[in-house]
Amino acid sequence: MNIRRLLIVCAAALVVALPSLAGNQDIRTYYLFNGVSAADSSEQASIWIPIRGASRVYVRTFSAGAAADTDFCDTLTTWKTLFSDSVLFMARDSVGTIVTARSTQSSVGAFPMCADSVVITNQLADSVKMIAVINPVQGVAKPLRGSVTGSGYYTIIMPTVIQAGIPNTPLNAQVAGTNDVFMAQYMRIRYTPRTRLTTAGFSSTAGTRTRGINKLRMIASVVYDNK
Repeated sequence: MNIRRLLIVCAAALVVALPSLAGNQDIRTYYLFNGVSAADSSEQASIWIPIRGASRVYVRTFSAGAAADTDFCDTLTTWKTLFSDSVLFMARDSVGTIVTARSTQSSVGAFPMCADSVVITNQLADSVKMIAVINPVQGVAKPLRGSVTGSGYYTIIMPTVIQAGIPNTPLNAQVAGTNDVFMAQYMRIRYTPRTRLTTAGFSSTAGTRTRGINKLRMIASVVYDNK
């Protein structure tokens, strides 16, 4: 075999080998809130989703908005990101099948019930779970409707390195390296819609108030690095 043919064979073998060396990035998608109907104005909770071993979670949030300023608000007062490593006991039915809870508002699938949660409120970093939450969409200045947001705000949730070990201090958090992953087992989101008088309620004695977000959608993309 001459040198030129040997080089061609080696180059072809390298091209075949590269994809296997690089691995495949794994992105798993979960609907935290599926936008089927408007919720009320109390705090709403998503299902728990698994995140251990992932390197990032991107949460896209948007709503349908309101046809008129008489029914809904379109902003959030609070955003809470919860993390847990404690799974509650699951009962078994008469034939030994594990009975798991189901969400009535976010998903039709089974999901874990967790306890002993660490809560990060709005945009903060936590030194217990070593996690930071960037760009949660609470605040009057952040309307959620897709026509304004281009079909959604992105919230980034990531592992962190805490410089001074001070909990709940966003300025002390640095983004962890690309090889760092979440060690927390599960994550969920809780939010509270802003409550205010509707246009009709403000201009009359009725005092009618908004009743939640119109068709809120919150989609979590859990990213696992190349293997």
